[in-house]
Amino acid sequence: MAAITGGTSTLLDPTARLDESGRRELLLNMHEEAERLDRIRNQQQSDVVARLGRLSGWYRALPVQDSRTPDEIIGYDEHGLPA
Repeated sequence: MAAITGGTSTLLDPTARLDESGRRELLLNMHEEAERLDRIRNQQQSDVVARLGRLSGWYRALPVQDSRTPDEIIGYDEHGLPA
């Protein structure tokens, strides 16, 4: 069984056992991964925006079934209440 060295600081900071070069490499890898995840998120957002644009165009192209305004469709009596 291996002896535990480094005490509490090793438990609280897993990078405590790394030398400066190892820490730099770890930070570089973390930065690259964060950038990769940002690219994925941005692409997903772009895909959603594009899909919403297509859906919007599709709805705008539908024929108008009733050209009355919502107020005209509901209809109001002389007291301004829906009839």
